[in-house]
Amino acid sequence: MRITSIETAIPAGIMPNLLLVRVHTDAGLIGCGETYYTPHAVAALIHDWMAERLLGADALAIEAHWRFLYERCTPFGHPGAEMRALSALDLALWDLLGQATGQPVYRLLGGPVRESIPVYNTCGGPTYGAVDGADEAENGGRHPGWPGYGDVGKPGPLQDNWASLHAAGDLAEELVAEGIPALKLWPFDRFAHRNGGHYLSWADIGEGLKPLREIRERVGMKLEIAIEGHAFFTLPAALRLAEALREIRPLWLEDVLRVDHIGTLADFREKSGLPVAASEMLLGRKEYLALLEARAADYVMVDPTWNGGISET
Repeated sequence: MRITSIETAIPAGIMPNLLLVRVHTDAGLIGCGETYYTPHAVAALIHDWMAERLLGADALAIEAHWRFLYERCTPFGHPGAEMRALSALDLALWDLLGQATGQPVYRLLGGPVRESIPVYNTCGGPTYGAVDGADEAENGGRHPGWPGYGDVGKPGPLQDNWASLHAAGDLAEELVAEGIPALKLWPFDRFAHRNGGHYLSWADIGEGLKPLREIRERVGMKLEIAIEGHAFFTLPAALRLAEALREIRPLWLEDVLRVDHIGTLADFREKSGLPVAASEMLLGRKEYLALLEARAADYVMVDPTWNGGISET
């Protein structure tokens, strides 16, 4: 089964930071992959040179393709758009393998180890990471932005980012009614942008606690609460935040600190006394090995859509 074409698409009107990838084959099968952030740059990488390796090649030589593309990325630095492109393509190739064998990918990886897994609701939405008030037409179809910044959206379907700040109790009740046991939100990010995350006043922390307290008042402990920090805070601010969050009994604190220095993260985990999750910002198994060896996290957060695909995860 040979690869005949590679197609990319950005659903700018729905999720402007999302890149969809489809790998077509001469067998008529189409593998689907995806990645997130800088979609125009990632698409350019795929079509600029990665496609040269894949077009006409065996679609099921997944490991060989991964190694070739990764090794060609490392001379100029693999993190970033390069790893995102590789991840999206890898997902599409694994999808093709599943279709070709008539098996779900989890079975190709060795089969299930449990009957079910718990899920949580990430309080994002169509405007997550988008620039405040950005206009699609004025920006030529581009709608750039970064997580933890920009537009929180407006009331409406799928607008959980807005609801997590302005209608947290209602959102919590909806999730409990749907059988979802946990949610993740980031009510403190807005305060980090004032001074680069070096300082959090008690007034800011009190404001950020309002939606969390509302959730506890409305649904009690029926809903676990995970806190996302998007790596905006320094150690002193993060420790102050952890102290205040004890009353909420969070499921975990995720990426409150940057992971550039694993030792600092390990220090935070020990001093905070709260569960720590890390980190979507790590790329590749070697970086996760360092995290585990330092005992810097209670939960390991891996995203195959940009951490190297299924092959590396």
